[in-house]
Amino acid sequence: MERKHKIEIIIAVLILLVLGILLFLYFMRPAIIENIREDDDIEVIDGEDDDTPVETVDTSDLPDQPETIARVFVERFGSFSSESGYDNIDEVSALATSSLQDRLLGIAESARGQDSESYYGVSTTVLTFETVASSDSSITLLITTQRAESIDSPANTTTRYQEIEVAMIASGDTWLVDSFTWAE
Repeated sequence: MERKHKIEIIIAVLILLVLGILLFLYFMRPAIIENIREDDDIEVIDGEDDDTPVETVDTSDLPDQPETIARVFVERFGSFSSESGYDNIDEVSALATSSLQDRLLGIAESARGQDSESYYGVSTTVLTFETVASSDSSITLLITTQRAESIDSPANTTTRYQEIEVAMIASGDTWLVDSFTWAE
C-alpha cells in the first residue's frame, strides 16, 4: 500500500509541474510573440503583386502609416481578458476618431458591466492587410487575424481566423481609426 501511495504522490507532483509549466508559457506568450515579431518580416497584401516584405519594428519609431496604426488598434483592441478590466479598449482610444471613441466608451462600459465569474480571454495577431479603398484622406483595410480564444481557463484555448474591416481617416500628420467591423 505504501508503494501505491508513493506512486500517486509522484504522479500528482508531475501533473502539477506540467500545469505550472503550461501556465507559465501561457502568460509569457505575449512577451515571446513580441520578441519574435521584432525579428520577423510580415508581408503586406495591398491587392497588387508586390512581394516586398515589410519589417516589423517598434511603432513609436515609425511615421504614422495607416497599416501601423491599424495593426496596433486591431491587436490591442482584439486582445483582452475578463481579468484585465477591458483596459485594451482604453489603450486604443487615442488611435480613434472622436465618434469612434464614443463607441469604444460604450463597448467598455458594457463589457465592464457584465459580471462573470468564469474566465474569458482572446489574443489577436494581425496576419495580413488588403487595401479595399484608398484616397489621400482615407483608407479602408481588410485585415486577417489569428485569434486564440480561452473560455473558463487559459488552458482551454481554440484558435480561429477572423477578418476585420478597418476604415481610417487622415488627421494632420497621423491616421485615426474611424470605424471597424468584425466579419462573422
